[in-house]
Parts: sequence; C-alpha cells; structure tokens
Amino acid sequence: MTEATDFLAICKPGMTLRTRGRSEARILQVDAAGGLIHGEIPMYGPAVWRADGVYKDSPGGAAGPFDLMPPNPAPAATPKQSVKLSEALDAEGRIFCCD
Repeated sequence: MTEATDFLAICKPGMTLRTRGRSEARILQVDAAGGLIHGEIPMYGPAVWRADGVYKDSPGGAAGPFDLMPPNPAPAATPKQSVKLSEALDAEGRIFCCD
C-alpha cells in the first residue's frame, strides 16, 4: 500500500476484503467517530483495524498479515479486436511469403 487508502469510506458492513496475508476479512461494523473498522477473519476470529487498514493490535503499528488490502478495481473493458479473414488475405491471392 504505497498510497493512503481511506478504508472508513470504502468499508460497508457485510462486505469482504482481503488481508495482506490473503485471508478474507468480513466487515461487521464501521465506527467512523472512533476511526475503527470491526470485522472477523475466518479461523482467527474478531479483528479491529484502524482507518488506514492497519490491524489495531499489530506490534508498533508495523505491517502484518492481518492488514486490510484495498479492493482491486475492476479491469476496464477493452473492445475486442477482430479482423475479417478477407481483409487479412493478400489481395493477389498469394498464400505463402515466397509466391
């Protein structure tokens, strides 16, 4: 996370995000006044994150496997490129490069 992400604006109760350790984190509650995000990580239990997505109980605020990762934006839809076979063939009817 090279740029600061406002997880308080992104997170909504019921949504699922990934953690830095690639686990799923389900958001249960967003406390905007306290700057905290409450949720749970399967096979770990309840978890709390700060507004910047850092796991609240991380030692010294260091990056760790429970930090939230921003959602990946959907890839932009690019138009499918196609070429008609008649346009791709040589106008003189040559099918090999040496003809």
